[in-house]
Amino acid sequence: MKLPILLAILIFPTLLLAGEPLPGFVRPTSYKRVMRLYDGGRCKHRAVDIGAVDRLGTPVVAITKSKVILIGLGRNNRKKFGRPDHRKGKAKRGGKLWPRRIKVKGYGTVYPFTRNYGRWRSGNVLVTQIVEGPFTGTTIRYMHLADIRHDLRVGQIVEAGEEIGLLGSTAIQESWPHLHIDMENAAGQRIDPAPFIGLRATAQNCPHYVDPLAPLKQNQSPKSTDKTTLSRQPRPFYSTRQRRHLEGLTSPNPPHQPQIRTLQRMEPLP
Repeated sequence: MKLPILLAILIFPTLLLAGEPLPGFVRPTSYKRVMRLYDGGRCKHRAVDIGAVDRLGTPVVAITKSKVILIGLGRNNRKKFGRPDHRKGKAKRGGKLWPRRIKVKGYGTVYPFTRNYGRWRSGNVLVTQIVEGPFTGTTIRYMHLADIRHDLRVGQIVEAGEEIGLLGSTAIQESWPHLHIDMENAAGQRIDPAPFIGLRATAQNCPHYVDPLAPLKQNQSPKSTDKTTLSRQPRPFYSTRQRRHLEGLTSPNPPHQPQIRTLQRMEPLP
């Protein structure tokens, strides 16, 4: 990230705000430190990063009503989601020292860091899919969470504003702790999350730009796309390796921990 852009984000975070979230959507956490938006140049970062403000473990809420389709936790699968850092003391991220262990009501002892990236490079991750309205079938991914709410289960519906987990730094080895949110529409195209949650859209110059609000503007299903749009789809939301893992996920999780159940397919809801 270029220095002037970084300084603007740190000194004038309100420049990144575009107003209120869309009806039916809410902000996932505090916007006091919005770190990075959907890159408009090379488009390597097709997501929104919202940084921790003064501590880890602050609540993260669902941005809209959606169905849980994946719960990925390092404590259940460290090869995919990273090995939890259970050491004592502090870890340095973004030039600041943060505690490796925190106590959070309702979660107990939380370990907000991992000692490696894991194959997915996501850390603890929650994936949901919108179940109603013009954006039905859109997938939302919340990454780098310190923990995920223990009573959440695959198939459960979460409402807009409902707590889903805690802001953390899992699978982040150097940069400032943050929440990473990315989205994929029902046609399998990556879209800019910013306009949904009240941030400034920045993806317009991307070579494979797709208007994220097209279903709302055209009052049509997000599944309906023309041949031109289909021919310009960006790379898949999940890599081939990740999709293979998704299709074969099973988990003998204890009853008190979130379950990872088998996903038969990664297709939009009917």
